[in-house]
Amino acid sequence: MIYLDSSEKRSGKTPKMGAYLPWLEEITGADAIVTPSKLPLNEGTLMFHTGEGACLLQIKHEGDLAASVGNRLNSAIARMIPLTRYAWQRQLVPVGMYHGADNQARSVEVAVDTGRKPYWRSVNPAVPFDALQTAAWHWTLRGGCFIPFVQHPMQLQSYCMRLDHDLIELSKKKKKVYPELPAIYSDPRQDDPLQKVELIKDGRRILTAFPGIGQQRADDLWEKVDGQLWHALLILSEPWQHKKSPKKFPGGIGKKTVENARDILGLTGDYADFQLALELVARLKEDKK
Repeated sequence: MIYLDSSEKRSGKTPKMGAYLPWLEEITGADAIVTPSKLPLNEGTLMFHTGEGACLLQIKHEGDLAASVGNRLNSAIARMIPLTRYAWQRQLVPVGMYHGADNQARSVEVAVDTGRKPYWRSVNPAVPFDALQTAAWHWTLRGGCFIPFVQHPMQLQSYCMRLDHDLIELSKKKKKVYPELPAIYSDPRQDDPLQKVELIKDGRRILTAFPGIGQQRADDLWEKVDGQLWHALLILSEPWQHKKSPKKFPGGIGKKTVENARDILGLTGDYADFQLALELVARLKEDKK
């Protein structure tokens, strides 16, 4: 969801993208907030939203960026930092096209969109072009991130809507953690900042101990057997079934995987298979009661 500070409504420069809040900029230093949570945003729920990954956007239209170099930008990010965990949640978003007025970049010009063809005009107050670059660098240095390429208010709207969608998708992700496999837990390449952690405590912990069965194959097999470990072990111990109907097996579980599983289970010879069959038939009868 997207919320805007009430000052954005008064200025008329930012398209209406959501509800207006009179306290947003004063408390957060942001002109807009984009949150993946559907919980209504107010001063009491603000920390919940930022904890869920909400992004705080300081929006600067045209010459407002030049007028904000220094204390105004520093004050804004100083209010954002205590509320957020990650740098990407504190965004500086200039809206417009900027360039130096001459080779020495002694002043800044901004493109003004009249609806037909944009024209360049000098900003007021005049600042060196490199001051804008320094402001962006200082924003990043203080723990924020700088979003370029927003040249028009409608691009700002599309960016906020896309950011809203991305945050929602990121918040849906889950990371499965196997206590016996610390490498899966610690590998940063498998981490997304908004993912939820799911500790695996069921029979998949046993399945991942078999050679050739990793996290994804264990999940596929577990889904196929409706969470029944004995059924999963039966599949892994039946070489004749794999030879007869290989398509019934989850992808990636082939003849070699079944052979390795049988070796670990100690299933050698017909008698072992017969003994296993008796136990499984008894379990099936018990489940049907």
